[in-house]
Amino acid sequence: MEEPVNLIRVTAALEELEAILRSDGYELTVTSDKGGLNAQVSATSEACPECLIPKGLFGEIVLERLQMVGISVSPDDLVISYPID
Repeated sequence: MEEPVNLIRVTAALEELEAILRSDGYELTVTSDKGGLNAQVSATSEACPECLIPKGLFGEIVLERLQMVGISVSPDDLVISYPID
C-alpha cells in the first residue's frame, strides 16, 4: 500500500458487504494500521454461523470491492479477523 487508506472511501466501498453481514448477525469494523487495512468481522448474539463464508473468500471479496472504486490494497496489506480465528 503506497499511501494511507481513506477509511471513508473504504467504508463506502464495503457498505453493501457490511449490510449483508449485518443481516446474518455480524458486524464489520475496518481500521487502518501501519500502512495496512484491518477488516474485523464480529458475531452478534443473533449470528448465523453457517452463513459466514470462508475467510479467504471474504478477503477476496473485500479486495474486489475496493478495486472496483479505485482503492488499491495488496493482499499482504489486508488482515481479516473472524469471530473464531
